[in-house]
Amino acid sequence: MDVSAAVGFALVHSLWQLAALGFAALGVLCVLPAAAATARYAVCGGAMCAMTLAPVATFILVRGGAGGDNVATSHVLPNGLLPWLPLVAIVWSTIALGLQGRVLLQWVRAHRISTYGVVPVPAWMHATVRDYSRTLGLRRTVRAFESSRVDVPMVVGWLSPVILIPGSAMLGLTQDHLRAIVAHELAHVRRHDAVFNIVQIVWESLFFYHPAVWWLSKQLRHERECCCDDLALTLVGGRAPYVRALATLEELRHPDIQPSLASNGGSLVKRISRIADPNPSRTRRSLSLPVAALVTAVAVSPLVGFGCHTERPQAPMGQSDAAVAELQAADAAAKAEFEHALHVVHEELQSGKLESDGVKSRIHEILGEDHPVLRRHEVSPRLSKEAEREAAMIHEQLLAGKITKEQAHVQLKKLHVEGGDSEAVIDLHRETGQ
Repeated sequence: MDVSAAVGFALVHSLWQLAALGFAALGVLCVLPAAAATARYAVCGGAMCAMTLAPVATFILVRGGAGGDNVATSHVLPNGLLPWLPLVAIVWSTIALGLQGRVLLQWVRAHRISTYGVVPVPAWMHATVRDYSRTLGLRRTVRAFESSRVDVPMVVGWLSPVILIPGSAMLGLTQDHLRAIVAHELAHVRRHDAVFNIVQIVWESLFFYHPAVWWLSKQLRHERECCCDDLALTLVGGRAPYVRALATLEELRHPDIQPSLASNGGSLVKRISRIADPNPSRTRRSLSLPVAALVTAVAVSPLVGFGCHTERPQAPMGQSDAAVAELQAADAAAKAEFEHALHVVHEELQSGKLESDGVKSRIHEILGEDHPVLRRHEVSPRLSKEAEREAAMIHEQLLAGKITKEQAHVQLKKLHVEGGDSEAVIDLHRETGQ
């Protein structure tokens, strides 16, 4: 298989691979509490790396690792799709290269927004930036400016980072609130989020076609902001002023589009709720467990079946698929009837309507002599009355704790039941007594 066809092959399979990894990440995030921002961010970052490596591994497997054309691609792709693989690769590469130009344009815009329309901030804010930078161990000089071209605070640049504070925030926030905002932006600098943001934009451009990438990218930005919130709270020392600062920022926001290279993102409303309520209710956490199990099962199922060729089980000689299905349905119905009979007998035993020595006869009365389960176990209603009484006595001793299960097992095996099987007595008394 040539390069273009191998690229197309990897892109087609990335549709289910990225979806499975996205579901797996969602399952883990459902289990992790909202307060564990660092762990949640690591999960999102790991999913991002896995989504990148999965198509690459597929390409290597098809192109070289498995012998190139010897790979039985027809087993995992419809034959009608194979001639279109080179075209899929050409279309994808054209769009992806075009989107990479977006990174350059956003860098130019971020540079312009950090140098034009800015004015110096007050001296007390410069002192705050310097003190917080020293506390965070930053060696780079971080500058701060007031800008009329942004509506939310942000950090632009990596080697020479600049904090931009909107003019509306300078007028609408108190000094304590502004210090909290500065602490948050310096947390971005401390975590090198500008670099990771550029990598994320390039990644989005490569996998532009997949909704799981869009969701994970949004989740990454939100968790990144939450990580910075946690770090900023260690500098500010209180949740109340920080929450009030975020709430006021939300009120001052305008719908202007911000440059994507800036280190800002996430929902302010969600961040405020998370900080105000770091420990969500148990009900919400308990619901996350079945959701996590569901999405993880959905994620793992295609991984198990990829590239595997399984043969259908053959029906027995002379039986069609419909006949096999009918037998399976009848067997399931018989088991359900037997379980219902056991439930009825158990309730009658508990209420005193039925004695222990009449259990077998009662089950036969409910199910009938020719029931499949009774025939399979060769259970006969014509049991010795003496054996039934002795088995009931052993069972009562077991319930009273006078003998162990092993001892009861040995004694029951010694019973000889006329017209029946002593093992049936064991099974029956064990099930009805529990």
